[in-house]
Amino acid sequence: MKKKILFIVPSMRGGGAERVMLTLLKHLPREQFELSLALVERVGPYLSELPNDVTVFDLDTGRVRYAVPKIIRLVNRIKPDIVFSTLGHLNIALIISQIFWKHSASLIIREGTVVSTQNSILANGVVWNYLYRRYYPKANRIICQSIAMADDLNIEFKIPQSRTFTIYNPIDLDYIDSLTDGKNPFPIGVGPNIVAIGRLAREKAFDKLIKAFPSLLLKHHGAQLWILGEGPLLNDLKYLSTQLKIEERVRFVGFQANPYTWMAYADLFVLSSAYEGLPNVLLEAMACGCPVVSLEHPGGTREIFEITGQLDRYVKELTWEDKWFEKPSPEVRYRLEEYFGLEKVIAQYVNVFNDLI
Repeated sequence: MKKKILFIVPSMRGGGAERVMLTLLKHLPREQFELSLALVERVGPYLSELPNDVTVFDLDTGRVRYAVPKIIRLVNRIKPDIVFSTLGHLNIALIISQIFWKHSASLIIREGTVVSTQNSILANGVVWNYLYRRYYPKANRIICQSIAMADDLNIEFKIPQSRTFTIYNPIDLDYIDSLTDGKNPFPIGVGPNIVAIGRLAREKAFDKLIKAFPSLLLKHHGAQLWILGEGPLLNDLKYLSTQLKIEERVRFVGFQANPYTWMAYADLFVLSSAYEGLPNVLLEAMACGCPVVSLEHPGGTREIFEITGQLDRYVKELTWEDKWFEKPSPEVRYRLEEYFGLEKVIAQYVNVFNDLI
């Protein structure tokens, strides 16, 4: 008999966690698993990509706290073998709700960030630290995106290593390849074109990138910075660009359904985050053959550069070295396939799911 897995996520907005969940829903073997998806809020551009054989439940609450009673009723009604969720606040809510599950289902949670760093900048970080220490060990399995993330949970939150499994995020190279041959999105006659992608929020630290950009303009007068994404700091970042008198060179183009053409034609992709679990967008930029560079930060980003042999592109500050604009060697692509390839990562998830049943 097929094993029933209920995926639970807040929405299908265009973030890295949602992209990973979508990839798993697309590629987990149907001969082994029957898949369903519960959404706290049925919104987001990835809804249109969900496979037709995935049953979708709209909890229609908008907030995790209001969705918990509906999740409990759903688990008791459809009786999944495994409940699988991602993102810390939802994970904790599900762990607490388990006492009301009448059906014995295993709970697997996927952590999305370096928890200690994230909590250190929250106003109520002490409360969140307590919740992680108190409840995370109660999950049957915790999937971490990087070794750095697993170490953080083990050391800072005393979560047993036996509960954590490191599985890198999957990269569907064939899918990305199919979307990189579109029209060049950059105007003719300008450049170099620098691309950054992510939610316009504090943790992505786009302000650091914008503040460093004038020094590139001194070297390349035609440089343009293109920032793809939406978020609460849009107006703040626009104001910063105006203050620095570079508003004509910094372009905010919003969420792009196909960011891969931007990566494929860009002269450089920059990751400026304050912290990351394992940045999908960096892997995707490498898969597109784009030169990349990242500011140093806690999390799994360093692991990506070590694996792909590009540690010299993991830097303390943006000094815009000429070598950063050189195209990556074919070896980078081979390493992506070896460590982050779709087939390998799906097999790792299958092993974890089957180990619990």
